[in-house]
Amino acid sequence: MQRNEKIEKEIQQDLQKLIEKLTAYYEIDETSDIQNSPRRIAKMFGEELFKGYYQDPKKFLKLFDSENEGILTIENIPVKSLCEHHFLPMFGYADIVVKYKKDGKVLGLSKFYRIVDHFCRKLQLQEKLTREIAQFLYENLDLEGIIVKIKCDHFCVKMRGVEAESGQATSIVAKGIFENNYREYLK
Repeated sequence: MQRNEKIEKEIQQDLQKLIEKLTAYYEIDETSDIQNSPRRIAKMFGEELFKGYYQDPKKFLKLFDSENEGILTIENIPVKSLCEHHFLPMFGYADIVVKYKKDGKVLGLSKFYRIVDHFCRKLQLQEKLTREIAQFLYENLDLEGIIVKIKCDHFCVKMRGVEAESGQATSIVAKGIFENNYREYLK
């Protein structure tokens, strides 16, 4: 899928109508800078928040030869996404544990960050996000096993409904050799 500027313009026009209705209903001060919000919001979604829909994550697969035998853990990879139920943010961190096949190719460390960010740049459920990252890496790297753990705060829980002050959700997907014994590799 590629970005479609015509559709983005239509979204901007629809946002304009919504903001006009909200401004009238809630009596929002029309002298504020809200008149430019539809353009900014449409651009934000098209160029930033939803770029995961039109970019190919395989472009981040920069592999290097390596004589590897151990297990690699990458911790605290930033997670920033939008809940597909309420369009509200979820923020947290991902930890990834990989066991490469002996003497295979390895992924450059920064690419793990880019791949996580790629899958965050669409509407998500945390469980689906965790599964998509694990599946993509497991299918595209030469791995014996992988664990992906994501821990997030959800603003759909903090700002609406129960309005909880604290609490995080943790999701874990393990594949290959880690499928039945992943706990020992996670904090």
